[in-house]
Amino acid sequence: MLSFRLVVILLLSCTQALLSFNHHHRTEHHQRQMMELRSQSQATVDGSNWRIWSVIDQLEERQQQDKSSDFITNKVIQVLHQWGSEWSGQAGFQSLLNKKSLLHEIEESIVALQTLHDWLEKRSNNESPVTLVDVCCGKGITSMLTSYVFKTSSVSDIIMLDKQDINWNHISASNDKIQSQGEDRSFIETWQCNLHEIDSVVERLENKQQLALIGIHLCKQLSPACASVVNALGPEKAPFLCLAPCCLPLAARNFAKTNRQANGMPLLKTKTTIAVRPYESAEERQARKDANQKRLAAKKRTFMDQPCILCAEIHPVQSGEGGHQKANRPNNDVQESSKPRLTLPPTIEMNLTEAFLDKSKAPFDCYVDMLSKAVERDNVKICQSGLTTNAFHDNDANRDNWNAQRKSLYIVASS
Repeated sequence: MLSFRLVVILLLSCTQALLSFNHHHRTEHHQRQMMELRSQSQATVDGSNWRIWSVIDQLEERQQQDKSSDFITNKVIQVLHQWGSEWSGQAGFQSLLNKKSLLHEIEESIVALQTLHDWLEKRSNNESPVTLVDVCCGKGITSMLTSYVFKTSSVSDIIMLDKQDINWNHISASNDKIQSQGEDRSFIETWQCNLHEIDSVVERLENKQQLALIGIHLCKQLSPACASVVNALGPEKAPFLCLAPCCLPLAARNFAKTNRQANGMPLLKTKTTIAVRPYESAEERQARKDANQKRLAAKKRTFMDQPCILCAEIHPVQSGEGGHQKANRPNNDVQESSKPRLTLPPTIEMNLTEAFLDKSKAPFDCYVDMLSKAVERDNVKICQSGLTTNAFHDNDANRDNWNAQRKSLYIVASS
């Protein structure tokens, strides 16, 4: 009969072999995907009916009707013509240029880029160019337009930040043209990271020059997270923000569902708050991280010959001390546990209950107003873009659903 130890060894060997096979299989699958994407980008289809052409027509018609000639819209129309001429019909660009929501995303990008242009115009000519951060960028339409519209003397480079694994082949093609044809445009970096990991995002962005952040249609907790990143970076590092919040955080919507009105009065069963981080210096942030590392080490401490987490001394069992008692711990006044407390970052609490009590505004408008007040910059304003759509009226169930409507409010902050 095989010994127990031999059985364990065999099981471990089989597991290791299986893991190795899976890794090799994933690698081959990834390589096949990359080859397919390259072949798709080179394949051609009929692009004459792609949505980019109707978007151009609608923007040009709107320009003629309004008799306006703002700089950004005119430049965007020129860029779209260039994209259509170069890339329409190439299968690898269909997900970008034939996107169902292309018009909406172009319109929203125009509003954001106009605010960026206005802010850049007010800066001193002696100031260095900024790095644009396209927060939760999706396909990166805002980033692509920025690269083509602004000169490198204003926007030196661009960072696309998104958690999802997205096909960004068009970004690579745009960057290739900069390198191969020597175009004077901003190079675009793509970062796949989680915006909710605020410390990690801030530490990575701190290595860049001055930043201008744009976040369009950030859903649920992403808008507070974006405001937290901007606050944490500080006004010197991130002097500009254009944020277009989307739907309310899930906690607020759940609050609305559970607090229905009775006889005209809301049933306030719960209180809903959303947290936004204020500014925290690099030293304060590091001290908080060190304290939490100390707590983590204390939770793992199992041997008496390791340093005490309270006084940094060693209390060997042989000495008979056995560590501190609750009554005589060195920091008994502040330390109630045998392990250091979890040190949380500072927060600004927004009480979203008020958004549903204020009858003079829609709940979303109140939410945007509260969020704007949590942004720590000298100049913060809410801009009404005027962008509307009747698409939600196609569904009778959404006719009176304010949260299903297109959001048109932008928070613009600068210092």
